[in-house]
Amino acid sequence: MRIRKGLAIAAVAALPWWAGAFSLLGPYEAWQTQALGFQLPAPASDLGGPQRIESGGYRWQFPTITYGFTYEFQRYFGTNGMAAVDRAMEIFNSLPRFSLMSPDLREYPEMGMVKVNSRAQADGIFDVKSLAMAMVLEQLGLADPVRFTWVIHHVNPDAAQVGYTNYFVRNMNYDPVTLIQTNRVNGVNYAYRTFWRPQLQGWPYAPFADAFEYANNERPDPSLFLNLPTDLYAVTPYNQDRLPIASQFLPAGYYSRGLTRDDVGGLRYLYTRDNYAFETLPAGVTAATNVVGGGGGYGIYFGTNFTGNTNYTFITATNVLITDGLRAGVDQIRFVRVNYDSIMGVVWPAYTNVYTDIVVSNRTVVNQQVQRVVDTTPDIVFDAQELPVGPTGIPIPLTRTVGFGAQAPSNRVITPPVRLTYTTLYPIFVNDNYLGGQNRLNVWGSFDGSTNAPVIYGFGGASIREYERSVVIGQ
Repeated sequence: MRIRKGLAIAAVAALPWWAGAFSLLGPYEAWQTQALGFQLPAPASDLGGPQRIESGGYRWQFPTITYGFTYEFQRYFGTNGMAAVDRAMEIFNSLPRFSLMSPDLREYPEMGMVKVNSRAQADGIFDVKSLAMAMVLEQLGLADPVRFTWVIHHVNPDAAQVGYTNYFVRNMNYDPVTLIQTNRVNGVNYAYRTFWRPQLQGWPYAPFADAFEYANNERPDPSLFLNLPTDLYAVTPYNQDRLPIASQFLPAGYYSRGLTRDDVGGLRYLYTRDNYAFETLPAGVTAATNVVGGGGGYGIYFGTNFTGNTNYTFITATNVLITDGLRAGVDQIRFVRVNYDSIMGVVWPAYTNVYTDIVVSNRTVVNQQVQRVVDTTPDIVFDAQELPVGPTGIPIPLTRTVGFGAQAPSNRVITPPVRLTYTTLYPIFVNDNYLGGQNRLNVWGSFDGSTNAPVIYGFGGASIREYERSVVIGQ
């Protein structure tokens, strides 16, 4: 359970001038089965399911998150690829403290953050930076709010009418200001259609029930309801410029300019200092050394509905750490890159982060200075490996490990390290019986909205012109 001060109360009192939504990501609940469109294997590769807001979601407990690149990533992507990921992290680092953002988040746009580069689209280029942003949002605790606008909770065949089935549907995303359920994401209303997806030839999914989302203003061709493997892909042609970056992985040629209002709103809900949750101090966190003075305590107001004792006292933190208790959100996240040891070149050096842990003890908020040493592996590792080919014959582009495990419901934290892996099978070409020639399929690259030619990776250092000349249809 999360306890929020002030923010939600003020927001409900004055409804916002816009409407949006975020979804929370966590381990699958008992009802989130494959038969209902969850736990899908590659190419969807779900990490978890949407969480109810009353559960509080999953989040990181410390404000500084380290990241680094494996030797394989450096060899395949080079310095340009690492710089592309750095630019993604800079976008997160540019966010101010969540508690200082405006109540309605009007300083963040609901559209225009996703653009298309026509040349990159024609050449099948996936943008490394944009996909890094999507994967990091996922690892920070956000799910795809479009895909999970509507989900099927259970189905019940109608005994009175053979061949008819009742689908029971839930709304699993939330307005970042009012925190109420909504079907509106970055200003776009999403309706749905329920049906049973049959086993499709060539797709790795058994039959399952699905609530197919579509934008009210752009109802798709009904044939899409039967031909697409999962609604994870169904929304990409519609309102692309209004999709939050948390709506997963952009098609070839598309790139992210920054975070949308709904992305920021979801992060603010999880990490604002006004958001308290019962959490256990992470393993390896100790009392900070060489810190002058102790932490201070201050009273906390939990709202008029709080029935506990309101006679708070003020105390000073000691060297005895409070491990279990209500903890505030870290309020601001900073990503720090950790490079390989400059001498050995094969290990990451230790990194020590000192920060203030805010925890409630004996109805008093205590600031305790703690330190966390990352001495073996960064919290987020970017890797490059030859990933397997999916059941449909298409290479799996990405894999991600998950940082939330089987923690107790009262300790919903994300535990590092996590690994984000790009396939090294790109660039790859396809020869089919229909065209008979060699055709470009996909390649990793970096591009934006400028006139600069896209940079491609994994083609022996060749330029995009050489890549484009490498394929001649019919040869």
